[in-house]
Amino acid sequence: MKDFVEGGMTLFWQRQAMFAGVALLTAYYFDLLLAVFCYLLCLVAEAIDLYLSKQVVRWPGGSIRETKKYLALITLSQILSALSIALFAIVISWFEGPALHFTPLFLLFAAALFAAVNNHQLPQLILIKLLIYGASFIFIPLRDLIVVRPAFDSYLWLQFITVVFVLYFVIDCSRIFMKLYRKNLLQFENLKLERDRAMRASEAKSQFLSTVSHELRTPLTSIKGSIDLIHGGAAGKVTPELAPLVELARRNSDRLLLLISELLDLQKMEAGEVSLNFAAVNVSQLVRESINAISHHARTSQIEVSLEINDGELVIWGDYSRLLQVMANLLSNAIKFSAEGDNVKVVVEKRGNSASVVVVDQGIGIPNDAGEILFKPFSQIDSSDTRKVGGTGLGLHITKRILDKHNATIDFKSDVGKGTAFTLGFELLSD
Repeated sequence: MKDFVEGGMTLFWQRQAMFAGVALLTAYYFDLLLAVFCYLLCLVAEAIDLYLSKQVVRWPGGSIRETKKYLALITLSQILSALSIALFAIVISWFEGPALHFTPLFLLFAAALFAAVNNHQLPQLILIKLLIYGASFIFIPLRDLIVVRPAFDSYLWLQFITVVFVLYFVIDCSRIFMKLYRKNLLQFENLKLERDRAMRASEAKSQFLSTVSHELRTPLTSIKGSIDLIHGGAAGKVTPELAPLVELARRNSDRLLLLISELLDLQKMEAGEVSLNFAAVNVSQLVRESINAISHHARTSQIEVSLEINDGELVIWGDYSRLLQVMANLLSNAIKFSAEGDNVKVVVEKRGNSASVVVVDQGIGIPNDAGEILFKPFSQIDSSDTRKVGGTGLGLHITKRILDKHNATIDFKSDVGKGTAFTLGFELLSD
């Protein structure tokens, strides 16, 4: 019902133009008072229809009783509108006398075509309108035949036969458009059903990930703590035979904890539960803290991390803790994919109206065909079972989502075997 009235409202001015045009022709060629009377009758019907349409659009929906009430009012309004148009056409034809009634028949044809194309949402209204227009359509040439009783080769008979063909065309258009509308409506309902199923599946997946991650985190933290104590010698000296196994367990427990943390982050982001606390952020301070936080990991990996600040007064608008997470992801990746003795360089500088942070490593590089999957979840440049560097495949995806929330950009340039440079771009905070 709402589709019907909204469609009618979009064609409001087209109908007014048609009525005004027919009224002007009637006033000029036939009778001014007749034109004014019929035009005002059409305007009254249009005003009632517009008022009722606005009521239906604002109507939030309700009981079946209310729906039936509005449907009855719309039906009465459409009947009044159709009768006013039919009366207009019949009166014009009456003034013309027995003739080829181009103007009144065109008015009826246009109104019937409007109904056929645009009123398919409510089949009962199409039927009512086509009955009114069809009866008027047939009445006008049939009356001439009854009054004049012409020979079959007369133009009046040609007009009558043409009207019958046109009426069939309008009815067929109504049938086709109604069939298409019903088909599209069924497809729309199926799409809504599939969307609801996908949303329920997504919610179930998010709940599953959240529950499993929370349940795994507590025992895994205890396991990691125990392994760290053993690795540090708190439980006694680790024999050379056990040392590789303890180190393997320690590395894999770290990896599992990182995976769980990133899964929880991803689940919160997909559920829209991540709230960012924006404030003014000094980029140089942010980068220094990020490097300090990862310095132990860099020393353990025998990687040197250097910092070059070309402009120390760059201030952006962002969530400090989340931007630390972004820098931690980029720096840990740079260290992870570099060899012992390599250098990771971080450059902070101003580029136009943006603050730029560049993280450059001398690692293995990124293949040219990996750019499309680099920021997708669970993607790995080397996803084989024999890859030398581990990872969850979520770090860069989470980084991209955090930067999107900051309206920031991330790009990279890479040369396989020589290294990669990731560039972050932030809009500078205005003074």
